[in-house]
Amino acid sequence: DDSARGDMSVRQHRDRKSLINVVRTVFVAPDREYQTANGPVLRNATYVAADGVDQEMTVTLPFTASHQTAQRIAKATMERSRLGKTMSRREDIEGLRLNAGDVANIEVGFLTALGGTFEINLCKLDPDKFEVEIEAEEYDASIYDWSASEEQAFTIAPAELAGVN
Repeated sequence: DDSARGDMSVRQHRDRKSLINVVRTVFVAPDREYQTANGPVLRNATYVAADGVDQEMTVTLPFTASHQTAQRIAKATMERSRLGKTMSRREDIEGLRLNAGDVANIEVGFLTALGGTFEINLCKLDPDKFEVEIEAEEYDASIYDWSASEEQAFTIAPAELAGVN
């Protein structure tokens, strides 16, 4: 909190169009000679009911070779979209310790509800003022939690070859 400089911008909730409740996956299938295949579709009925409409996203995973991993990534992508808080603020030169991708606990002493654990998305140095502009979004490690019971059964659809099927 002592390193903050100037104004701070905080949004408590994401806009409705960025909330995801259906994630389609495309992954590399070893049994298809490592060509891409449509993977599992993860749909959260609770989120769909809350949003009132399907908000779909397709995640292409060119380095993922199993539907299990594709499902885990899809779940994390969906859960990440549900975390709503974003912030931007300027830090003094101490902000140079931060890098994009770092997870940091950012405190706001006068209004604790604005603080929390954030993943840094942008660090930009202003050399004239010796300040670092940061942009961050809420982070919660539990979005990566996974149990085997969450895994959906999945079989790749048969390949359709032009002129053969």
